[in-house]
Amino acid sequence: MSPRPPGRARRARSARRAAGALTLALLLTTGACTDEAPDGGDPPAAGASSTLGATGRSSAPVVVRTGEVVGRLPAARREGVVQRVGQVVADWYAAAFLDGPWPRSDVRDAFPGFTAGAREAARAERARTSAASLGEGVDAVRAARQRVVVDLLAHGGRVRGATARVLLDYVPLSGADEQVARRVQGRLSLTWDGDAWRVFAYDLTQGRLAREPAREPAREGEGVR
Repeated sequence: MSPRPPGRARRARSARRAAGALTLALLLTTGACTDEAPDGGDPPAAGASSTLGATGRSSAPVVVRTGEVVGRLPAARREGVVQRVGQVVADWYAAAFLDGPWPRSDVRDAFPGFTAGAREAARAERARTSAASLGEGVDAVRAARQRVVVDLLAHGGRVRGATARVLLDYVPLSGADEQVARRVQGRLSLTWDGDAWRVFAYDLTQGRLAREPAREPAREGEGVR
């Protein structure tokens, strides 16, 4: 394997460092985040979790939960933003891990909702940020677990920044046979850019699971821990 070009390596490391350095205090004191998105429509029913539609073959739904909220924020506005951020993550799960064609090496469209800089870094680290490393023989992927916990920073009743804690367990399929399941987990840091929430930094790991994950059904009131 040829070494990664120095520029790409630096950008990838910068994306990870930016995610690790994204603290609530930094966001608040720098004022780096722009004003929040508009309310995201009707909030889900009481209970801090909801589900989004599943993608991939026989996949579990995406379970989205409100995590830590620092600062005062009206409930309707909070839930609207959580759903918008959750949808960004769900779109990434689908585009980078669950949707075909297989096998795949082209990840140009695998990072919707990422800023240009984060998208370039994620493409350079495709083995960590997508399912592009799956080999020959894979013809589909199903998700056994799709979780998102959204932490928010608010100031003056407005959202200033969001962090999505993500966990995806996915299983490569070859006909009726299942390969070893894989887990992706970590954090995505998002900012409002004027018309949508976008991922500007990430800190992710991906690896094989020692045992097959149980499929996670959607149950009313069930949250993501």
